[in-house]
Amino acid sequence: MPAFSKILDKRLNELEMTSKEFADLVETHKTVITMVRKNKRGPPMNHIEKWADKLSLSKRDAKEFILAAHIAHSNDIVQKHVEQQEKHIKNLEKQLSELKEEQK
Repeated sequence: MPAFSKILDKRLNELEMTSKEFADLVETHKTVITMVRKNKRGPPMNHIEKWADKLSLSKRDAKEFILAAHIAHSNDIVQKHVEQQEKHIKNLEKQLSELKEEQK
């Protein structure tokens, strides 16, 4: 899963929305959005669902967005563990795909 800052940045770029425009939409200061986009601070968890809603995310993307926000607030040990698990899952998916190809 990409870092929260990258998910937010990508979505704002897709929507062609500036940090200022998004800040106005979610009723916060542009500096907050800019700092989150630059990964200088974590997202405000008490407003994260509102952010997801204002970004018009699908249910799946909103779930990932909110999970990434929680991970962003986790300590380094948890973040590294999540990263390792994601790599392990990708490796298992690759192995499964290879097995399926062999069975054809």
